[in-house]
Amino acid sequence: MCGKSDMVSPLRSRGRKGCGALVPGAMSCRSMARMRVRRFLAGLALPSVVLCAGCMHRPLPLKATYTLEDASGYSLLVPSVLPKKVEGEFQSSVITLPGEKRSMDSNFVRRCSIKGPVFSFRPDDSLLGQWLVTSPSVQGWEKLGGEIDLHAEWDRFTHELEVREGLHCFPAGDSLSVITRAVAEKMPIPANESLLFFYSLGATGFADLVPGMQIRFERTLLESRGQGHTASRYRGSVDAQYEVVAIAGGGVGLRLSSTTHRRLVKSLGPEGQLIFHLSTRFATKPRLRIFLESVGNNNAQRSSVLIGASDSADLDAVTREIEGNARGGCPRAFPATVDCVAFHQETAVSLLASLWLNGRLLYRPPGTTVASLVGLLKSDREQARALQTLSLRRPLITGGYAEVVFPRTMESAQQVILLSGDRLAWKK
Repeated sequence: MCGKSDMVSPLRSRGRKGCGALVPGAMSCRSMARMRVRRFLAGLALPSVVLCAGCMHRPLPLKATYTLEDASGYSLLVPSVLPKKVEGEFQSSVITLPGEKRSMDSNFVRRCSIKGPVFSFRPDDSLLGQWLVTSPSVQGWEKLGGEIDLHAEWDRFTHELEVREGLHCFPAGDSLSVITRAVAEKMPIPANESLLFFYSLGATGFADLVPGMQIRFERTLLESRGQGHTASRYRGSVDAQYEVVAIAGGGVGLRLSSTTHRRLVKSLGPEGQLIFHLSTRFATKPRLRIFLESVGNNNAQRSSVLIGASDSADLDAVTREIEGNARGGCPRAFPATVDCVAFHQETAVSLLASLWLNGRLLYRPPGTTVASLVGLLKSDREQARALQTLSLRRPLITGGYAEVVFPRTMESAQQVILLSGDRLAWKK
């Protein structure tokens, strides 16, 4: 029998709308066992993962905390680092970006500053290599939260960051995802919008790929004769699993970690075998983003799409083209600095984030909450003990960890969305 603790819920891109595409897919006990074997074999090939697992007993270096606070019914994750300045509804916090320090003359400050109605960003005149991010304060979220089009304002801000990246304002090798995470870690954010701030995952259903994520592709094989997905045409399926890893020089890459039944697609040609060669296909495209299959506003089926680019501006330009296409898919033409692959009906795409639970590496869909994992425990007594003894550590982009603190209730635990790399533990 499979117990609840053994369940795997891959993020399946089937027939949902926008973020609604992020839903668990059921798996059989045989499939679960197969996945456990895959993870074991993948672990043998990943010394860094093995070393991390062996070090789980060591205390993690804590550098900050995040506290879940309720601001008039608006749940916020508030960092412990005090802002440099608070003025009414807005605050300014100091950001240090990894990498080389730049001299900040008046021309640099003018060229690299961003001024927006909700989020602003500029070099700190008094400290070399540091920046000031202006965002709503706790009081600001309480007063302005209902008036802000958060997704539009954050999209506008990240687009401006892309422009500044192209102007060489930031340290070489720092990808846009590194910069946005550094910003998000220093300001209060709505807890239920964590995926927007850390993965750019919004209403249109795409996510930026970050180290620690995993993508699984499952292609159904059908006989060429006949029509429809009938049982008589079914020839089996093939799977490819990729790890998203950091690469030298900044950005991310894909590493093929496991496959099943690969020999079955030899007769399908290069297109049929594409899911096994994505590491090579996107090797020179360190900015990666994935659209999951969804249903658009006009009820048109939108296919899963993986896009990669040499820089963030090109990635954003292709993203806008895909968003503007009712059926999704790749643009008809795109520059050489971009690559795009659309996965059609026969290929299911699942996106997962890596988590540590009591020293065990797990993969769960983005959007998984603390409450959903506690809820897998069999009895109310076990769940209550888990909540009371629970600790959650979140890796920081600048190194070390932050402890996430929240009231020990299932209602509060439901507000805490887990991010890739989070380490959760409780007493059994």
